[in-house]
Amino acid sequence: MLTNVRRGLPYGCKAFPNEVLRAVRLGECGTVEEWLRDHDVNRADGGGFTLLLHAARYMAISETAKNVIEFLIKRGADVSQSDNGSWSPLHYVASAHKIPGAIDAARLLLAAGAPINEQTAATKRTPLGAVVHSLLCSNLSFYIHRESVDFIALLLSNGAALDGCCALSGAHSAEAVLLDVVRTSNLPGGSHWQVDDMASLQFRSVDDKARCLEVQALFARTRQLRDRYTLLRMRSLVLRGRATTTDDVMKSLFLRANHLVAKVYAFLPAQLGVK
Repeated sequence: MLTNVRRGLPYGCKAFPNEVLRAVRLGECGTVEEWLRDHDVNRADGGGFTLLLHAARYMAISETAKNVIEFLIKRGADVSQSDNGSWSPLHYVASAHKIPGAIDAARLLLAAGAPINEQTAATKRTPLGAVVHSLLCSNLSFYIHRESVDFIALLLSNGAALDGCCALSGAHSAEAVLLDVVRTSNLPGGSHWQVDDMASLQFRSVDDKARCLEVQALFARTRQLRDRYTLLRMRSLVLRGRATTTDDVMKSLFLRANHLVAKVYAFLPAQLGVK
């Protein structure tokens, strides 16, 4: 019999009773708590799904699953544990970002230390990539929800990488992924956008255009701040003798010491996620 080497369970093994999975979907923590009295909170089924992963996956159809996510985290559920496709709880919640309560579930996961730049096995998709790729509505028309913008802002403020957020091979920036999603969206009559920049697009509504531009601005502002942070950090290292440069222009800039550099460096927001 084939087995899941990671979990030591036969493939297809059903680790959770139907009533427990139903309780997870409906947010009934009492039933889940009763089952956990005799079982490990990080137990996984043949697909690599823990109860936390099931709860995160159910966010796509049930806002009440958020209650179980919070309960499981408090019970010690591993927020970094992924399924056999390398989808983490944050990946599933990010894919369900249009559902009310998804952003609150994401905050719980991030506060518990969920990895924000982990990639899936097949598509190399990060949680940010999952959001951008989920911007299409079910009818394949392009529309950015208010929840989408807020979710993207949350991920960026917690250090989500703009580069390598989704690619079958090689790195793919968030800006490029957004443009790809928009320009390949179907329009009435089966036509497609074939453009290279957002300014050339025709949007369905003023709100849709505003939100799309807001996402673009979030990406641009984040990249600008992180570039500035990196430059100031490099300069700080040079001033403290912990780094050197052979570039005459950079040396001139870095060695122009003044206390203003230290002040600016100290007040940059820590949540930018630059290490």
